[in-house]
Amino acid sequence: MSKDLLQKIKERIAGMDHWTDKQETRAAVDVLIRNVLYEEIPDSMFDRLEAYRKAIYEHIYTHYKQAA
Repeated sequence: MSKDLLQKIKERIAGMDHWTDKQETRAAVDVLIRNVLYEEIPDSMFDRLEAYRKAIYEHIYTHYKQAA
């Protein structure tokens, strides 16, 4: 799932110009992460969805500021 999620994020930000500069583009990446997690994580991990979403978003924001 993590490889698939990263690929989807890279594809999304590849079409964005300076995605970290605008609230709308940052939100689009955040929503993508949330939606994939919501669909993919097992029920037993669902209570930690927000923590995972935030951690993944922070990693992407830090390491993928430029389009991949």
